Amino acid sequence: MSAGYKLEGQVIVPISSSVRVQLIVEDKPQQTEEDDDIMKFTSTTTKAAVRDYIQQAVSKGLIDKSWLEKFDNGTITSGDFEGLKFSLHNVALNRKEPRYSIIFEAWAYF
Repeated sequence: MSAGYKLEGQVIVPISSSVRVQLIVEDKPQQTEEDDDIMKFTSTTTKAAVRDYIQQAVSKGLIDKSWLEKFDNGTITSGDFEGLKFSLHNVALNRKEPRYSIIFEAWAYF
């Protein structure tokens, strides 16, 4: 077997050449990319900070309240959040309001 490969399962090598080699593997439930991308937090402080960030954007009318509902339901993805940060940063640039840009620069480290 080539280096870097891992065999998962059981290989049955027959004694007779008239029988084929068999590979028996257990079925594993497939995880979808969507399941892997759901935001998970290891700190309640960080989770509260992200929720507050989304809440502020909703309160200012910058995004729809459905984003906060997605966060509260645990269905918002990392990609969704990155997209929201990007959109809100563009709003700040278009409004040319320095108070927004300070908030978004701080979130660039998330």
